[in-house]
Amino acid sequence: TTSGLCPNSSNVSLTVTSLDDATFNYSLATYCSNLTDPTPTVSGTPGGTFTSTVGLSINATTGTVDLSASSPGVYTITYATSGACSNSSTQSLTINAAPSDPTVVTPMTVCPGDDVIISATGSGTGSIIFYDNTMTQIASNPMPPATATFNAGALAIGPYTFFATEDNGTCESLPVTINVT
Repeated sequence: TTSGLCPNSSNVSLTVTSLDDATFNYSLATYCSNLTDPTPTVSGTPGGTFTSTVGLSINATTGTVDLSASSPGVYTITYATSGACSNSSTQSLTINAAPSDPTVVTPMTVCPGDDVIISATGSGTGSIIFYDNTMTQIASNPMPPATATFNAGALAIGPYTFFATEDNGTCESLPVTINVT
């Protein structure tokens, strides 16, 4: 309201809106470089943009992280909304390097009654892990030496499948198939 010879008043309508909700989350905080690329769940306002520090390969629209194209390290990922009351939030994500797949001899042919001795050669650090055909661990051999063996004993005639991986203490390589006939 104004005073004077011609007093006047007016009303102003004001709406205060809340900040956008920039909540997002990845299912894990730490990933190995050989896992499936993670995509976050945005539980807040959709349609924002994802960014991160140098070294992380991230899709700006979906937030999907390309683990194999990213350098190992710790990253801060930011999700920024674009509404009238934009907001942002951050999450930390760690990528650890996965070891290379071990080298194996496959297929192997074993005579009836002979022991089945499978082997795998890794980097020389960590462990070589052997699995049966159901991916149940049957042996873990610490390295060095770089070559590890497992004696499955004498098996009945028939084909068998085993797997070997290398574990560096934080990540495990993808399984390599060893076929025995």
